[in-house]
Amino acid sequence: MFIRNNGYVYGPRFEAGQTMQMKFYVPANDQVALYVVGKKKGESSPISYTLVKDVKGWTKDGKANRIKRNTTIATTKGTHSGTFMKDVYWNQSYIGLSSSSNSQWLSAQTEGYCSVPSGSKDDISVNFVNAGEETVNITIK
Repeated sequence: MFIRNNGYVYGPRFEAGQTMQMKFYVPANDQVALYVVGKKKGESSPISYTLVKDVKGWTKDGKANRIKRNTTIATTKGTHSGTFMKDVYWNQSYIGLSSSSNSQWLSAQTEGYCSVPSGSKDDISVNFVNAGEETVNITIK
């Protein structure tokens, strides 16, 4: 979990291999928030955690806001051949102006798609169902 804003990254690290709930929303103009329920790295009990950051240009009414969901693998500098993520499953994704005014995230609210980067030497597979449901596997070669 993290929010990246102007090159700075904010947020805790969570354990792999768990099902988590995430909610991204705009609590006020020029702010974004990410709410997560899950186990932090090294902890045994789940916590709820909300990260709120100032981000110029985001509006509570949703006009002109753009959100991009990425499934990526991050490593420190150097060679990491064999590093992998398996069965990252996005599902039950909803999009709307509020928790009571949302709908399942399907292609109607989606401007475009990116899949496996062209020329990638890594092993990347995406089982795409719709904009709110897919399974991703990544192995660095």
